[in-house]
Parts: sequence; C-alpha cells; structure tokens
Amino acid sequence: MSRPRTKPLFLRAAQRAAAMWLLLVATAVPAAGEWHLAVPSTAQPPRIDGRIDPGEWSTAAVIDDLRQVEPGEGEPASEPTSIYLLVDQDHLYIALDCLDSNPEGILDGQVNRDAELDPDDRVEIVIDTFHDRRNAYFFQIGPGGSKGDALIASNGAFFNKDWDGIWHGKALVHERGWSAELAIPAKTLALQPGLDTWGFNLKRHIKRKNEEVQWAYPERRNRLFEIASSGTLSGLAVLAPGRGLDVVPYAVISGRRDRRTDDETSDIEPGVDVRYRWTESLTSTFTINTDFAQTEVDDRVVNLSRFPVFLPEKRDFFLEDGGIFAFGPFGRRRNQILPFFSRRIGLSAEGEAVPIIAGVKLTGRLGRFNLGLLDVVTDELAGVEKKNLLAGRVAVNLGTESQAGFVFTAGDPATNGDNALAGVDFTWRTRSLYGDRNFRLDLFALATADEPEDTDEEIGGHTFGFLAQYPNDRIEAELGFIEVSDDFAPDLGFVRRRGERRFHGEIEFRPRPATGPVRRYTFRLRPEAFVSIDDGELESGEIRTSVEALFHSGDEIEIGWLPAEERLVEPFEIDEGTVILPGSYRFDRWFVELELSDKRPLSAAIEVEGGDFFDGRNTEIEIEAAFRPARGLAFEAQWERNDVKLSVGSFTTHLASLRVTVDFGPELSWVTLGQWDDVSESVGINSRLRWILEPGRDLFFVLDHFLEEDQDGDLRAAESALTAKALYTFRF
Repeated sequence: MSRPRTKPLFLRAAQRAAAMWLLLVATAVPAAGEWHLAVPSTAQPPRIDGRIDPGEWSTAAVIDDLRQVEPGEGEPASEPTSIYLLVDQDHLYIALDCLDSNPEGILDGQVNRDAELDPDDRVEIVIDTFHDRRNAYFFQIGPGGSKGDALIASNGAFFNKDWDGIWHGKALVHERGWSAELAIPAKTLALQPGLDTWGFNLKRHIKRKNEEVQWAYPERRNRLFEIASSGTLSGLAVLAPGRGLDVVPYAVISGRRDRRTDDETSDIEPGVDVRYRWTESLTSTFTINTDFAQTEVDDRVVNLSRFPVFLPEKRDFFLEDGGIFAFGPFGRRRNQILPFFSRRIGLSAEGEAVPIIAGVKLTGRLGRFNLGLLDVVTDELAGVEKKNLLAGRVAVNLGTESQAGFVFTAGDPATNGDNALAGVDFTWRTRSLYGDRNFRLDLFALATADEPEDTDEEIGGHTFGFLAQYPNDRIEAELGFIEVSDDFAPDLGFVRRRGERRFHGEIEFRPRPATGPVRRYTFRLRPEAFVSIDDGELESGEIRTSVEALFHSGDEIEIGWLPAEERLVEPFEIDEGTVILPGSYRFDRWFVELELSDKRPLSAAIEVEGGDFFDGRNTEIEIEAAFRPARGLAFEAQWERNDVKLSVGSFTTHLASLRVTVDFGPELSWVTLGQWDDVSESVGINSRLRWILEPGRDLFFVLDHFLEEDQDGDLRAAESALTAKALYTFRF
C-alpha cells in the first residue's frame, strides 16, 4: 500500500538537501580599484566602419597603457594600442587602434561570425554591467572582421560561447596596423537601474609574437575571464535600454526524404520568441512553437568507457542568460555533475527531437540576488506524455567575490514518472590570500526525489562535495571530493557516475627559463580515485604525471605516464560481441601530445596514447590538422583510431571528420561538416549557410544528408533534409 503524499516532490528533495548541509557564510576581501576610467557622453555617434577618422573620437576617454601578460609580465607592449570609449543613450562605443610595426605580419584569416579566432590577431573585451565581479559579457573582434561573443558566469568558471548578441562591429587592416569600431546597444545588455560604474577589461593578442597585452591587472594569475580582476568604467548611467521588448518572429520551411522507404514530407512552421525586460535587470523570454533548425550538429564521439559522454548545449533559447543557472564548481571542464542540464529538454535519450510547445524563462538580478526560472512544455513522443519541466536558481552575492545559492528542478522528460531535485552551494573566493594569491573554495549538496513510472515508490538520492582551488601562475593546485549515492537521479541534469566517492587532486609547477626557445615548462601531477560507497573498494584510479614544454613559437609538447586501475563488478560490453569479464585490471600507459602553433597556414595536433587496457592493450591515435590557404577559407580535419587487443577479442575503431569553411564576408558564411565512424557505420553531412542581413536579422539554409552501410558494406544514401529559416528581430 502506498503512503500518502503531504508535500510536493521538490519540497521533499529540498528538505533532504538542507538536512545534509549547513551553509557557513563568509565574505571576501574587497578589491582595490587601480584601473578606472570615466567615459564621456557624446551627442554625435561615431560611424561604425572600422576606420578611426580624425576628430571622430577626439572627445573619447582613452586607454593607451596596456602591459604584457605574455611573455614579459608587466612589461610595456611591443606594439602600441589605443582604445577609445564613448557613450550615449543607446550605445557604448569602443574604437581599437592596434598599431603594428609590421602590418604584413598581422594574421587576419578569420572572417565569419563566431569564428575560432585563436589563429589570428584579436582584441577580447569583458563588460560587467552589474559590477558584481562575477558575471560579464564577452566580445571579441579580429582584423579580418570576424566578431564573437559569449556569456561569462561565476568568475570565469562558465563560458558560454554559443550565445549570440546583437551588436555592430567593423575592422580593417591598414598601413599602420589594424583598427576596429564597435557599437554595443544598451538593448543587448542587462543593466542595473542607476548603476553608473561597470567592470571592464580587455586584452590584445599579437599572434605572430604570441604576445598578450592587457589593461587592468596585467598579471598571469589574473586571467581575463576572472571578472573580479577587472578595472572600472564610470559615466554609464546615461544608457537607457528602451522599453526592453524584442519580438523575433521566424518561419521554417523544411523537406525531408527517407530513401529507405521513399517517404517524403514537407512542412512550413511559424514561430516566435518574445523577450521583455520587466526592469532594466530582469528579463523574461517566451517561445512558442520553438525551432532549432540553425543549431550546429554535435561532434561525434567514440566512447570506450562505461559512462555517458557529455555533449554541450547549443540552442539559443537555453543559452541566453544560461550562466544564471550555473551551480557550484561545475563548468565545462568539470562536468561530473550538473543539477540542471538543458539538453534534457527537447531531446529524447536517443537524440530525437521532442517538440517544444512553449517555454518561458525569467532571468536577471535584483540587488545582490541572481534569479533564474525556466518552464517548458514538451509534446508527447514515443509513449512519453506531454511534459511540464521546471528549473529554478537563486544566488546571493556575498562581499565582492563570494556567493551562496539554491537550485531546484521538477519533471522527468524521458518517462511518465516524476522527479525533483534541490540543492545548495557556496563559493568563497579571494585574490588576497597571503597578500596577493588567488584562492577559491566551493561547497555543495544536492538531493533528488524520484518516483519511477508505474509505481508509487519514492526513491531518494544525494550528492555533496567540495573543491578547493589555488589558481596562480607558477604553482596551481586543486583538491576535491564528491560523493554520489546510487539513487541520485537528476532527470533534468547530468551525472556521470553513481554509487561512488571521488577523490581528486592536481598540482602544476610552471617555471620559465630566462633564455632559450622554451617559454614555459609545466610539471603536472593529477591523481584521481573513485571508491565504492557500498564496500569501500577502489572502482577506478589513475595518476597522470607529465611534463609539458611551451615554446616561444607557440608550439607545445607534453610527455606523460598514466598508471591506472579499473574494477568491474559486472560484465562490460565494450564492443558488439566483445565482453570484458568482472575483475580488477591494472593499466600502465604512456602518452605524447604535440601541438603545432595555429599561427601558421598549416597547423596540426597529434596525440598518441598506448599501453595496457584491461587484460590486453590499446593504442589510441588522434590527429587534427587545419589548413588555411587564404583569408576566409579553412579546412579542418580530424582522425581518431583505437586499436584494441583483448583476451576476449580484438577490434579497431575509426572516427574521421572534415570541416570546410568558406567566408564570403563577415555577414555571409558557409560551413560544411562531414563525419564518419565505423561504430555506427554511417556518414553524416551537415552543410549550413548563414546570411546576416544585419545583426538580429538572419537567413539560414541547412542541408543534412545521412548515409549508412548496407549489407554489402557499401555506403548508401539513407535520409536527406533541407531546411530554410528566416528570423527578424524587432526591438522596441
């Protein structure tokens, strides 16, 4: 007989989380504001054409004392840079005058929107509109005209490059170097009413020299994405975000053909996104008949482990203000656990799209509080009923850099059961440990309450842990612990392993030779162990030991040794028909990684790892190569091979991909990605043409073509789809 339910499921989960953990709140040491600049207002907006005309910026505030971060910390920049700033009611204007004694040496091959600008010269900018020293907008521009942007949260722990803001920017190369002009609309940014001072910082990369110069806190221990290490701008209260209403209607025309059955379908679907700013700092987003046709496809992965692979979110609706939902120490590099993982919404366990009927999101800041609430209704699919899925996050800023918060989710997107999660986290951060050292401590606890389909049974699970980090230049270290119970079930989140306690540490020592071709050595020790909660036995363990050399040329080489141990408590089918029996296995592996600097037209990265693998051996080879023969043209290839020889059988896996990028200009780009692997025995081709009529008004044409092997081993066309999408942003 089932017991009566007296409380909502998520309240019971919250009760478990609170019982596990008590927050001890401390405040951080305030940071001194050495770098400050007052930005004057202008009645005559500059023309955004990339050319800094005489007199156009004569009344602007000027930054012209950038200092080296690399290679000579604190030394003057080898090439002069001047930054000009103006503001009016509608825009923040920024001009970049990047002089260069060798204009022919400027690297400007990247042209299209959101290109990977690492191979090029560029300027990166962070803007903290709330001056909370934790969250910021990121903008970058290169001399070829390529623009990029991102959202930064939790002092750089979360970096969301897939976000696209609406702003204007032009760049050009000239006889004295290169220059760029930017106009960032107030309507693109979330603002705090009446706040006159923002956090601000920028960095210029001179690629051929591998030189980085920065404005505020030009020290290696203070990375640009660590928003607490920014300077300040004042005079910005004049910005007015308008009514704060964006209406984005769109239309999608699609056709699909299944060549296996000769079925053909076509469809025309309208949709709309509406963003409304209730206050200057609190925004709601509504989406109806949501479509993600323009979203890039995932990179394929050959997974030889027993655990799920993490694939990042790429859909705009979930990405915008996604940093508000950031929790604990878990960024992209530490994805063992995510209490809320938006990819669970609108995608089935098999990767099939689940129709999203409607969604609403409320995000922003009220004083010291960061707020996020997401509610999405998905349609029924494959026996799973229509679902209402909910996620919420509240965090309060403490002192200048610390934070405490609460997170909850409700709903099971994959079955007809019910699920809830609740948790608390606390971050203490200081840049003043022992006077001038960085330190960060994260504590967290999460609990879930799960009611599986076709049962009244309630199952409770938990996880908790900490991560202590000492992120400084010559010595960087961290120490962490996580416990995850067997029954921890974040159905709207992500968890890699259950029923274990994870202990891990890392220490890096990075000396810099005074002379010679090597800029920096890195000696690294990274132990990790997973221990069963049930019997205290080691489930997995490894000690990664390596030495790395970074050359002044930008080339890198790393050589290392990796002793490891795995215990299987049940059979593991690593490949079709190849089953590894339970038992304890010890590995002794080695690896070599060589990366050639991408400042050259032809660059490459090669990684070879080999040695013991369960009761046999495995050699893994991964090669990546990029060829950029001309401006706006790039070929990027990847090949991965695993050669596995075990007592129960041998097999080889291959994965290959080729990406071709053709940029006709910053507003028109064509990217084609082909991927093949012999595990799925299929080829996928995704070809995507994007035409930016102007920021916020786009046309997309997407071709998807899928081929699979037949019984004779030949590739045959299986499925094709062609999609056209137009969207137009109206701002009020």
